Amino acid sequence: MVVWLFTGIVMILFVLAALFIPAKWRVKETADLNISCLELYEFLLNLKNWPSWQMDENTAIPFMYVGPERGEGASKYWEINGVPASLKIGLCVQGKNIQYEMRINKGETILRFGIILSGNQRSTTLTWMCEGTSKKNLFERYLTFYDKWTMRREMKAALFRLKKIHEPQLEELKQPA
Repeated sequence: MVVWLFTGIVMILFVLAALFIPAKWRVKETADLNISCLELYEFLLNLKNWPSWQMDENTAIPFMYVGPERGEGASKYWEINGVPASLKIGLCVQGKNIQYEMRINKGETILRFGIILSGNQRSTTLTWMCEGTSKKNLFERYLTFYDKWTMRREMKAALFRLKKIHEPQLEELKQPA
């Protein structure tokens, strides 16, 4: 009887705690690079440059590019393990920011990203944000913590690779975990 009571209390607490986990979540990472804002902006505007900093060198994914080659409306599509995904650049402000949206599994998951650049002719601070919304399912709300942790880790690794591209002397440093 005590075991059933204890189990019931734990289940109620589990459900109540999930109700307090926000549905919307945000991850933000920042990096300082020794490159001008305009040069970095021009590099990031072209989706064909993205695999060089967003993916490990060992990863080979075929991309299909659609629309303009760069800037607003540029899109790419791919598939990993049978799951389709797409990325489309939305609003761009010259030398300041790039906003884009990623859709995974035919729009089942939508992630909104923003890259904000600030700096001068010699250095740039890049702030990269990702926003997502978890489903109303209580168990998936708990997965939000894992999703944020994974996204933060991927963003840090990508920013490290981007820094390595524009600052080759970092070659001997190890990538953060």
